Amino acid sequence: MWCVGRGALLAWGLVFVAAGSVCKAEAAPITFHFTGTVKVVDPPLTALFAVGDHVSGFYTFEPNTPDTDPQPTAGLYGGAVSAFSFTLNSYTASYSAGGIGIVNDHGDVAPIDDYRVAGSPPLVGAPVAGRNLFSFDLDLRDSTHTALNSPALQATPPDPSAFDPSVLGSFANLFVLFRDPNDTGVIVPLQQVAAHIDSITGPEGPPAPASGPPGYLTIGAAVLALVLLAQRRRRFLLGVTD
Repeated sequence: MWCVGRGALLAWGLVFVAAGSVCKAEAAPITFHFTGTVKVVDPPLTALFAVGDHVSGFYTFEPNTPDTDPQPTAGLYGGAVSAFSFTLNSYTASYSAGGIGIVNDHGDVAPIDDYRVAGSPPLVGAPVAGRNLFSFDLDLRDSTHTALNSPALQATPPDPSAFDPSVLGSFANLFVLFRDPNDTGVIVPLQQVAAHIDSITGPEGPPAPASGPPGYLTIGAAVLALVLLAQRRRRFLLGVTD
């Protein structure tokens, strides 16, 4: 379990959304598919999920989406993702928009490589054991900073085996978070299902269009999503629980 302060998230959200502008890619989208194995399940999510379960999914994105991060070692591709979904047992969840963040040899003290896919609301997914789906993201991180050659958005998939799984605790790089809708405190506890991604394949053409909002979002919302995911990952690495 990890926790996050509601007031802190609101403050970050206001800053980033106010600074954001709409970004929509123009190139033809491509799709990558991923598969993996569940490594961590917090109670009470064990009512539906178990360690060892198979997970699969995909994300569709515009490979020519411009980089909005001025840093030479980082790339932020807000609005690149137009579909992001996973299936675990009989459970399926999806986003219809999102972004991709990539860093290569990033950081002065301990440089890393990182490839992260994050969704943006609306999020579609049923409650589990009375907990509502809060978010999910794909995050590949490498402490040896040898997995990537640049922060550019590529039309070929990253190789999960090139990343260092020990950085993310229980070899996890797909995180699915749930929250109790009755918990209205300042500190919001979240329960997670964490899986290790074994393969990412593609590219191929996008899936059939689905009804819903168009595949774009504000850059501010994309940055906010990445900040929240970084906060979650730090809590996971430290093993913070309630």
